[in-house]
Amino acid sequence: KMGGYDFPGSNSAVDIHALTAWIPQRMPLKSMTDKDWDRIFRALHHGDVLATAATGDLSAADAERAGLVPSHAYALLDIRTLSVGRLVRLKNPWNRGRWRGAYSPYHTASWTQELRKALKYDPEKEAQRDDGEFWIDVHSLQRFFDVVYVSWNTQLLPHTVAYHHRWLQSTRTLKDSYNFGNKPQYPQHGKTHPRTPI
Repeated sequence: KMGGYDFPGSNSAVDIHALTAWIPQRMPLKSMTDKDWDRIFRALHHGDVLATAATGDLSAADAERAGLVPSHAYALLDIRTLSVGRLVRLKNPWNRGRWRGAYSPYHTASWTQELRKALKYDPEKEAQRDDGEFWIDVHSLQRFFDVVYVSWNTQLLPHTVAYHHRWLQSTRTLKDSYNFGNKPQYPQHGKTHPRTPI
C-alpha cells in the first residue's frame, strides 16, 4: 500500500508492470527506429502493448507555447504512417491540455482533406472541446518528448531467455585451465533459445 497514486517522477512502464505484470521497456525517442515504431503499431492494434510518451524538462515558455506539461506522461492511443509521415495520437490523462503545434486541432493548415479523411478527423470540431487528445508528428514528438514507455503483454514472450554474459570454454585462456571448473557462475556451454518475435 503506497497511500495513493499521486506522486511525481514515475516511470509509467514500471507502474503498469506493478498493475499488470506486463514487461516494461524504456525506449528513448531519439534512438527509435522505423522497426521500433512498426513493432509498437502491430502490438498496439492487437491489444498486446500499453504505451505512453513522456515529456522531459521544458521551460515555462516552451511548455506554454507547445501546450504540453513538463515531465509528464501521455497515453499513446494510435500510430499511423501516412503521406505526411508518421503521426502519433496521444492523450493527456488529465483530460485537458494538449499540443498546439502541427497536426493539433488548432493548426488547421496541417489538415488536408486527404488527411482528414484518412484519420476521420475534424480539427475545427475537435478545437471546440479540450479532452486532452491530439495528433503529433514524430519530428515534433522527438523535439518535445524524451521517451516512450511500453509494457508488453507477457504472452508475446513465452520462451525468451536473456543472457547477460557468456563465457564459453573455448574462449578461456590456457592459463586458466585449473580454475575454470571452479567458476560455476559462468556456464561452460551456452545454449541459444528461440525467441518469439514481437
